[in-house]
Amino acid sequence: MKLDLIKIITRTLSRENIILEMNAKNSCIEVVDLCSVELNQSDVCPEGTYGINCQKKCLCKNGAKCSNKNGNCICAKGWGGKTCAKRACPDGLWGPKCQFACQCNKDNTEMCHPWTGECECNAGWNSQDCSRPCPILTFGKGCHGLCKCQNNAQCSPVNGTCICSPGFTGEHCEGNCPEGSFGEDCAQKCDCKNGATCSSETGQCYCPDGWEGQQCDRPCNNNSFGTHCNQKCVCKNGASCNPVNGNCTCGAGFTGEYCENKCQQGYFGINCEQFCQCQDGHHLGCDPTTGKCNCKQEWKGVMCESNCPTGKFGPTCEQNCNCKNNSSCDPETGQCYCSRGWQGDDCSVPCGAGHYGIGCRQKCPEVSLGNKTCDHVTGEYICPPGYLGLTCEHPCPIGKFGKNCQQNCSCKNGGDCHHVTGECLCLPGWIGGNCTIPCSSGSFGMNCSQHCKCLNGGECRRNDGVCRCKKIKCDQCNAHLCQACSGLRETETRVMQLNRRSLKLKCNVCEVNITDSLKRLEVFIDRLADIQKNFTILLNSLKDSLKEDLSQTKMKKL
Repeated sequence: MKLDLIKIITRTLSRENIILEMNAKNSCIEVVDLCSVELNQSDVCPEGTYGINCQKKCLCKNGAKCSNKNGNCICAKGWGGKTCAKRACPDGLWGPKCQFACQCNKDNTEMCHPWTGECECNAGWNSQDCSRPCPILTFGKGCHGLCKCQNNAQCSPVNGTCICSPGFTGEHCEGNCPEGSFGEDCAQKCDCKNGATCSSETGQCYCPDGWEGQQCDRPCNNNSFGTHCNQKCVCKNGASCNPVNGNCTCGAGFTGEYCENKCQQGYFGINCEQFCQCQDGHHLGCDPTTGKCNCKQEWKGVMCESNCPTGKFGPTCEQNCNCKNNSSCDPETGQCYCSRGWQGDDCSVPCGAGHYGIGCRQKCPEVSLGNKTCDHVTGEYICPPGYLGLTCEHPCPIGKFGKNCQQNCSCKNGGDCHHVTGECLCLPGWIGGNCTIPCSSGSFGMNCSQHCKCLNGGECRRNDGVCRCKKIKCDQCNAHLCQACSGLRETETRVMQLNRRSLKLKCNVCEVNITDSLKRLEVFIDRLADIQKNFTILLNSLKDSLKEDLSQTKMKKL
């Protein structure tokens, strides 16, 4: 009865975290300490903790065990000190007597274990001696991290950070460059004109209908229009062809859908909208382009209004006209009839800007490019250097520049020149005044401003940065390893000897090209197929055996 009472008291006091000291006769003497164990709880703290309610953290290092009572460290072999942080061997040595030299790559190794000599690699490195970077698509300590980079981005083997290919952005390189930018880190600005879109990778301009040139700044020449300027214009009589849709804009004196018709008798000018200003009965018609009157033999003057000699008027044609610029005067009054392009009492004032022709009543054609003012006499545009066309609407064709587009560009390797100055604009992959200098090794793109990211000695294509990898082969032999391989990420590649299908791959002369590697892959796949086949047979056999055992069990029950 006394013993049962002591047990009850002990259990109760244990709830209050009190330890009771018992004597040999199971009698309670005194309270001696606070207890770290509560009723119905385990007396072992979780790993890494100790003390009352397991509230203290262990400080043990390098795989040491921690006492859950007092936190003392029990060191693993090769380590010492209060927290087991002290190596038993000096750096670079290992073993029970520190008699062995570590074989770890110093630059890539965090620690050589002082007891086993095992190399613990820094993040991003792998293999027994930490000489190989993490396999592709892995990163971090032990290469256990899986890369999440997209769009052919490079993954840092150290921390998995994505190094985006030109044209992409985002944490995982999942997005294209914002509109108007391209290249590495989307840092370069597109220079495309007329609504053209820009490749986010290379900066190449994709021209809309009606435009061409590296910057899409040249409309199709006057003989073509449409997508890629591959449709043929059908406009007649020197008419202008719209580079987008091929519509014809007729010059003065012509009309019709294709400008195939001359103006009707008595009309002239653009769209044949002007009425000839010739004296009735005195002329044989007017020029459909300029409106100049074609006078009968006995009649003279701008409008065939006079039978006096040129420059005279009056009853006897003895008075002198005071009209300038080949203008004529009324045979009776001497009033001036101004010739094309002139106005004023004496026809000394040229037509104002935007007008031309007889009486300055004709408007210059509307233009979007080039010179805004047409000739006040003819209505034709005097194009500035770099432009052509009825209204100077066309920059020089590709390969031409300057006044009347008569000078030839000197750009090489597909480069184009500025239609006004002749300065060369090189294609991606070329630089220099005439685009004759290729990008140097390690650079590519427009102005050679982007950096190649090819690995393992791969060469970078100068125009778009695409990597040309070296042929996979080994250069020297060392036991079962082919070392210094080109075209591979690892510095060592194990060579297998396979006899199946008479295929033998040995490290003889150490040349294993990509064709041989593919054959090895085929053999490996065949082996996997054999393993799968054998596994299926084994699985079916196991099923049959289980069915038989189950059947025998049922028979015994019966």
